Amino acid sequence: MEKLTELLEKDGYTKWQCVSFEKVKSMTGDLRVLHGQDGVHEKQKGNIAHSIEGIEKLSEMPKKYTSVLIVALPRGDGDARPSGGVNVKNALKEAGFAAKLYLSLPIKRLAVLSGLAEYGRNNVTSVPGIGNWVQYTVFLTDAPFDDSTWREKPVMAAECEDCDICINACPKGSISKERFLFYREKCKGCNTECYYSCPLHRRDSA
Repeated sequence: MEKLTELLEKDGYTKWQCVSFEKVKSMTGDLRVLHGQDGVHEKQKGNIAHSIEGIEKLSEMPKKYTSVLIVALPRGDGDARPSGGVNVKNALKEAGFAAKLYLSLPIKRLAVLSGLAEYGRNNVTSVPGIGNWVQYTVFLTDAPFDDSTWREKPVMAAECEDCDICINACPKGSISKERFLFYREKCKGCNTECYYSCPLHRRDSA
């Protein structure tokens, strides 16, 4: 993994985790519970169902794939989709590992459970050293995994416990202290107020 670490860091990707298929597969139980909860918007239910299906399909993958690599890509303001996925794929291959881009997973939740990120109250994830203006790229691989940082439940950043900045900033009232999920039916998808108002936006990124 030293070679892979060197190649990723060369491109500026210092925040990543590699976890086993078995840990990723263990996510389905909680996702099924979440899917069945009252008050979950139909679009959220659809996303959850898609994620469960994506996890279950891991069992159908060629046996050479044994782990999932998730990399946090820092975004510049206004950048919707960084092209770093190509660099990550090349780094895996140059280090001698298999690489298959795979986006049919609950990526934010995977980032949090893997120990890479934490949830903000606004349901946006924050990566220490980057902040919440982040994009993830995910590959199936045969690179060695480290499950020591795996969390059994999603974790909210400690800074959010007594903070209501994003709640007050949201123009539609879609964020609440009463529940972990935001109210999808109220959210207008602006991706600005809750991002930029959040103290985690530039978390440790200087």
